Amino acid sequence: MKRELNVHSKYRNLFIILLLIANTVAAQDVTPDSKESKMFNNAIYGNVGVGGLFVTATACYERMFARNGQKSIVATFVKAGYGGAAYWGHSTPYILGNFGFLTGVTKHHLEVSGGFVKSLDEYYDLFPLSVSIGYRIQKPNGHFILRTGAGWPEGFYFGLGVSF
Repeated sequence: MKRELNVHSKYRNLFIILLLIANTVAAQDVTPDSKESKMFNNAIYGNVGVGGLFVTATACYERMFARNGQKSIVATFVKAGYGGAAYWGHSTPYILGNFGFLTGVTKHHLEVSGGFVKSLDEYYDLFPLSVSIGYRIQKPNGHFILRTGAGWPEGFYFGLGVSF
């Protein structure tokens, strides 16, 4: 029991460090040249996914920390998430942390990210790397986010969220 509490406290500390890094790096924001290209710094979204014989559900917090509305790479971001995968009568919760970027200057974006994933189930380990590539609809100055794509551990996913 003590080992289990120690493992969870390590991952809680890892999430806190990741969020602190995101807020520290946010001080380096590049302000957009025009009001039309503004993207909000924070986002919360959820995904559901299917990957072969398993299904996933993931909730993420994302922080954008560098933006330039006039370039092809509009923003870079860091995200932290908590989710679960279910397969053949077994399920495992997991945490993930990714660094990524968005391309496109209109509401249509290519989204690419990579990082780590860790199972919180002591009897089952996931492949430790997290990657995703997808399509995002997020208007400049808009709050609504629609995401779809493929990745690990999310599988082929669909998600909805809000930016603020």
